[in-house]
Amino acid sequence: TNEEFAKKFIQSKHGEEIRRKLQQPPKGISLKDKPGMNQKYANSAFRNLKLVIRRELAIWWRDRTKRIARTIQCLMMGVIVGTVFWQSDDPQTRMGVNFQSIFFISLGAMLKVP
Repeated sequence: TNEEFAKKFIQSKHGEEIRRKLQQPPKGISLKDKPGMNQKYANSAFRNLKLVIRRELAIWWRDRTKRIARTIQCLMMGVIVGTVFWQSDDPQTRMGVNFQSIFFISLGAMLKVP
């Protein structure tokens, strides 16, 4: 079986040599000693954030149909929620508006999850 083969290989001379080599630290120059290799990451955290935001905005701006659909969706939901809770001073109604808003944002965010 596969398990017996793996066990025999580990116990063999060749398997012992491979395990010994893997447990030793690497020989030679470390990357920190080479010029240009003293940073862990190529970009700073701020630059990474800036690049991600720029990329997301470019993707968002290119998809005209999605922008129009999302705008219409937001306007329709605003009108629906506005008419349902029009001129209401009840605190529980305000909680209903908050729940409806959070629910709408959550549903909209679920569309972006692949």
